Amino acid sequence: MQRHGAMQSTSDASRERVSTRIPRLDTLLSGGVPRGSSSLVIGPPGAGKTVLGNQIAFGHVAAGGRAIYVAHHGETHDRMVVNLRDMSFFDAKVVGRELSYVSGVGPLESEGPTGLQLMIAAEIRRHHASLIVIDELLSAELFAGTELAFKRFVQNVQSNAAMVGCTALFLSTDPPGPGSGVGPAHGVVDGLWQLHYQRHGLRVVREIEILKLRGCAHLHGRHFYEVDRSGIAVYPRIEAVAGAGPAPPATRERVSTGIEQLDTMTCGGFHRSSTTLVLGAAGSAKTLVGLHFLLDGARRGEAGVLLGFYEPPTTLEAVAAAAGLDLARHTKDGTIEIAWHPRREQLVDKVATDVLSRIARTGAKRLFVDSLAGFSRAAMYPGRMPDFFAAMANELHSLGVTTIWSEETHTPQGPDIDIDVENVSAVCDNIVLLRSIDTPRGTHRLVSVRKVRGSDFDSSVHELWVTKDGVRIAPTSDSAVALLERRGVMRTNVPGYGEEPPGGGGLT
Repeated sequence: MQRHGAMQSTSDASRERVSTRIPRLDTLLSGGVPRGSSSLVIGPPGAGKTVLGNQIAFGHVAAGGRAIYVAHHGETHDRMVVNLRDMSFFDAKVVGRELSYVSGVGPLESEGPTGLQLMIAAEIRRHHASLIVIDELLSAELFAGTELAFKRFVQNVQSNAAMVGCTALFLSTDPPGPGSGVGPAHGVVDGLWQLHYQRHGLRVVREIEILKLRGCAHLHGRHFYEVDRSGIAVYPRIEAVAGAGPAPPATRERVSTGIEQLDTMTCGGFHRSSTTLVLGAAGSAKTLVGLHFLLDGARRGEAGVLLGFYEPPTTLEAVAAAAGLDLARHTKDGTIEIAWHPRREQLVDKVATDVLSRIARTGAKRLFVDSLAGFSRAAMYPGRMPDFFAAMANELHSLGVTTIWSEETHTPQGPDIDIDVENVSAVCDNIVLLRSIDTPRGTHRLVSVRKVRGSDFDSSVHELWVTKDGVRIAPTSDSAVALLERRGVMRTNVPGYGEEPPGGGGLT
């Protein structure tokens, strides 16, 4: 970002965008706010307006600008600075130098909005400010007395700032009452951002909406944000920002599943950049199938990411080791990254952003998500999940990432498939079904391929074993076919039908 000079023509300033320096907020603003423009941030108490204003000011200074923070509410500057000291963006060295805190209480109480406006204009010139934050605008509105006087105050402040290329940010609490939908300043400012702070069941969620950005494109609708010791971080809805990239060049290249017989069943593995859904009940070896896939990529020099919601990294490494898979070695050398998001209150878009960021940073070409239900349970609005998964699949495809998603079925035996995620099968290029069947000799695992888009495949039911050397698959024996048909687990005739698995055995 270029350094901000104090003097520049308004026409030049209108072409330059000023970054907010808040993670992904510029994405909503399509690159930031026009230099010399004015924006109004409105929201209820507790929404994080003061944190937002200070974070933008400190970020602006860190990028080479100069900022003024004008407050005229109950919190003193000293108290505000004390409350900000634990925030990661806070830098005590710039306070009083590149970032100046100014009280507007005296001018506002003695001379009203006119006195405050004159004081702000003088401070902008004195400090050669390129950003001014005014907190809280509602106080000026109350002192103005009339709507016209208040509008004139806002217009004068933004005109004085724009003349010297200074960007203005107003903060205001939502006025109470049913008639508070449109305020007198809403039509005067160039940008209008609304912060929402509300309950969803037992949870509290924060959302931000860019209602207006005069003369500039911006993302519509509500998006999520969080406030913590790092400040504010915005997480745009994935279906609003992902999945629109260009598709990679068409290829018929196959990616090995890491399991030889499954490669045979899919006629050479999955297509590069495809999305595969592995369905199965608890204990059906879904996680091991995904680990085989990632480890095969690691052995070929392809970085991979594992997104997990249920088993922490140490447990996954132990599970893999018990099946003869050295996951720990590849997580240690960085070939495979584990994105561990334990089940707790979290934002589904935050999880997706983390995964996509890891893929971009590592250049990963394989992704295993264990499981889709982890995404769904993090969603505040379950109805958006079909569009969410479609956007994620399209984005991963455009990045050239081959993906396996696992998902738990509610019916471990029989022909029916029952899952919680609506319409996800239509998004997937391939579907692999894992089931089990009880016999007098115990429970046997079964695997079949239900779908491979654009390719032939072996749709017969095979048996699956978990051994000390990993997952092994073999066609079912003749004696098992009648049993599978009696139990409602159907198969078709294919080459290899009736062969015994290695070492004999199988269903009887």
